[in-house]
Amino acid sequence: MQAGLAALPANVNSALFLLVDLPGVTPDVLNAVIERHRQTLAPLVWPEFAGRRGNPVLFDRTLFSELSHISGDTGGRPVLLAHQDQAERVIVTQPGIVQDVDRPEDLVEL
Repeated sequence: MQAGLAALPANVNSALFLLVDLPGVTPDVLNAVIERHRQTLAPLVWPEFAGRRGNPVLFDRTLFSELSHISGDTGGRPVLLAHQDQAERVIVTQPGIVQDVDRPEDLVEL
């Protein structure tokens, strides 16, 4: 996450963090999250499936400084939790946003 943020040009207004163990995330979900951010300029936007927060999460540039101070293997969760009351949600019908793949047999469920 740190390397990705550091590599972003100054004119980038947000970052969408995709997790590698969620192969079921579709382009439609990505586009819906990006569009909600464009419409609302919320500091956070995430998809939800059946009431569950999923991934990817979009972080507005206003949160980049906080993200850059995170260490360890928590990802953006501390910043997400600190600002969740300002987040916008996108309700989706694709369960892939919450189905992580840790073993080959997990792929059968997708």
